[in-house]
Amino acid sequence: GRSFLGSSFRWRAMIKITLLANAGLLLEAPGARLLVDALFSLPAPGFSAPSGQMLDSALRGGVDCLLVTHRHPDHFSEELAERYAAHGDLAEILLPETEPGQTVSRPGWSVEVIRTGHLAGGNAFGAVPHNCYLIDLFGVRLLITADAEFRVPKAAKAFCNARADVIFVNPVFFSNSVGQRILRDCAPRLVCVYHVPFLKDDIGGLRRLAAGSLRRFGSAHNRVEALMEESQTLFY
Repeated sequence: GRSFLGSSFRWRAMIKITLLANAGLLLEAPGARLLVDALFSLPAPGFSAPSGQMLDSALRGGVDCLLVTHRHPDHFSEELAERYAAHGDLAEILLPETEPGQTVSRPGWSVEVIRTGHLAGGNAFGAVPHNCYLIDLFGVRLLITADAEFRVPKAAKAFCNARADVIFVNPVFFSNSVGQRILRDCAPRLVCVYHVPFLKDDIGGLRRLAAGSLRRFGSAHNRVEALMEESQTLFY
């Protein structure tokens, strides 16, 4: 880094992180807007969906890239994507069929594709094509794990090799001993627990799981935040 008043630092942009619903995120920095797993309207039972008003607001002014980790209906609607793309609101879309290892680079940001299975491998969910994304947004590295099967060595190695500043994990990942070991090894500056239903939709107890895990493991990491409410924002 360069020296300023006797100390060294690395310049980076301020990143605004907004939860739309479920695992749906809007990531914003000066000159870039990325949407992740947020373009859907039919949640799976026990999860939440963004309102049409929320989607219109997020896409107003355009989105540089929509990143889709997998095609479950609580992460992606092809009909909505086609509608917003037709209006010119989506510049690019990365789908889960994108080959692993590929990198999309644009001024100020890039996305690297990391292929994993879907959580609960061995049943129908495990066969669903699932990508994680390593996003470099003006120097800040953010790892989106969504519903990745994290309990296999290949995934753990890929996550730690990502050298992410921010890692997004679901409550199953965060509450699991293997997940905790991965996070300790990766040592991100911020762990975001997300993919949690809103209170009115939580029939499976995921909010309770998230809250309990935060109390148990929160102090083991540099910073942990839970994204659980519509339009909730964090800054990094």
